Amino acid sequence: MKYILDPDAQSEVLYDLTKDPGELTNIAAGQALAVEAARSRAAPAAKATPCGRRDGGLGFGEQRMLEAMGYVEGDNTP
Repeated sequence: MKYILDPDAQSEVLYDLTKDPGELTNIAAGQALAVEAARSRAAPAAKATPCGRRDGGLGFGEQRMLEAMGYVEGDNTP
């Protein structure tokens, strides 16, 4: 399973990667217990990860992840 929370859009998606490796079908609506379990597992990490600033800029965590993947260079944080 893959769970994605978008707090800005106030939406959640859940994919069954075994049956849907292309992530085409959001099964969250029919899997309330699985969504709640994923939400509970994700909550501590979401609170501990300083990324996703509301002003549209990159948070520290996002900046470092993008640098590690080669998408950005240097320190572009404000």
